[in-house]
Amino acid sequence: MDGSTFRDLKKREEVWKQVIDNISYAIFKVVNFAKHIPGFCDLSDFDQILLLKNGVFEALLILCSKVYDPVGKKVIFGGKLLSMCAFTSLNNEEQEFLKEVFESVERLICQSLNDTEMALLLALVLTQPDLHGLMDVEGVKKLHIVIRNSLHFEICKSHSSKRESMNKLFEITKELRKLNTKHATLLYKFSLSVPNFQFPPIYKEVFSTATLT
Repeated sequence: MDGSTFRDLKKREEVWKQVIDNISYAIFKVVNFAKHIPGFCDLSDFDQILLLKNGVFEALLILCSKVYDPVGKKVIFGGKLLSMCAFTSLNNEEQEFLKEVFESVERLICQSLNDTEMALLLALVLTQPDLHGLMDVEGVKKLHIVIRNSLHFEICKSHSSKRESMNKLFEITKELRKLNTKHATLLYKFSLSVPNFQFPPIYKEVFSTATLT
């Protein structure tokens, strides 16, 4: 390995570390938010953990819309406003993933959700009843339906094209689930390429399904 290749790999590792550190900090916010969803803490600890592990990344993508500037196509990262150019040390697959993330976030921003609608959307992705392994499927389904109906009610109050707005939101949530799967794949590949990388405990715990080292 020549010097330039080594430096490129180190830069890529540094970017991943910054991203992971930022996500790790935000995970605590998502977990705290989930505990305040009415009915969430009535579920078993097992189901709560499973729902969080599978929905936290999608929730983080929704929160990303709060720190993303769609005009300049920049994101607040590490206290700075950065464009895609700041992530050029990532490999092509990782950069394409980041591009897809920003595109989905932009589509979400275009829906002009207020704080209540945003909170309900967060709760919606954190209560997915179709996850394999749930103990109380019916309980999660009932909670999910209540949240979905509440979101529909709020959309009807503040959006003129209510049906179109709900359909677009459901399309976006499907995109987020696909990105969640891609994140797990990229995370696993990264952990294999940098076997000595030390993941923060909270990150390793939440994304343990990616088989982190």
